[in-house]
Amino acid sequence: IGLTPRSGRNLQFTYKTEVGGTGATATAGQDYTAIDGTFTIAAGQTAPAADMILDILDESIDEADKQTVKVTIAVVGADEDGDGVYETTDAAKTATAGNMIFTYTINDDDAAPFAYFKNVDGTASTETGSVEEGETKTITVALSAASERDIYLYYSDNGSGDATSGADYTAINDYTQLTTITGNLGTTEVTFDVVTAEDDIDEGANDQSNDYQTIDIKLYSTPAVSADMATVSNALASSANAGEQAVVLYTLQISDDDDLPV
Repeated sequence: IGLTPRSGRNLQFTYKTEVGGTGATATAGQDYTAIDGTFTIAAGQTAPAADMILDILDESIDEADKQTVKVTIAVVGADEDGDGVYETTDAAKTATAGNMIFTYTINDDDAAPFAYFKNVDGTASTETGSVEEGETKTITVALSAASERDIYLYYSDNGSGDATSGADYTAINDYTQLTTITGNLGTTEVTFDVVTAEDDIDEGANDQSNDYQTIDIKLYSTPAVSADMATVSNALASSANAGEQAVVLYTLQISDDDDLPV
């Protein structure tokens, strides 16, 4: 911040970060610390005695690769009488506004969050749930962290379970898109339902070691638009992730409630 040329009077200015909607895309309190104050350029000087500090905050939220902060400078006035009071005067006695809006770009360095089936069963490496025949099961997908981007995830019937699609449960279309996790709301979970069918057929293992059938459901993400997945996910669902965040296959056990045939 400077003057060209020098002034024979002490001059006062205000400075303030602008909120969203003015072209600024970064969020105060999350991406940077808002500033709002005044500074003085003393008579005969071309710059204030101290710098105005704009603190950029380090956080772990994935955001747009580039976000902007805008700082607006405005002339308050000149100290005409040397009494420390800055009167609003015309530009000829204070300063003519030049480039009074400064735009700073924040480069995001955070990775996209991981997406996985939420650990409900207490086993970190797999996820298994159960439902009574004829009931509906709600399954939860979780993110490792919130994101400022919208998250789009997909799921499919993996085809490796022994329940019959369309007979034991409502068929699951390949790459069904989950409800969007809207960015910048702090949301880290989304759910979907699997509807099972009631029947009068005894089901389960042939050796009667269990009394259920299974559906295996696979979670997907995509880094690019494809024929199967129409929107970039902005998250990563992968078995290569660590611990419970690697669980992208969910096994649902449909408990049979039918008696053995007579």
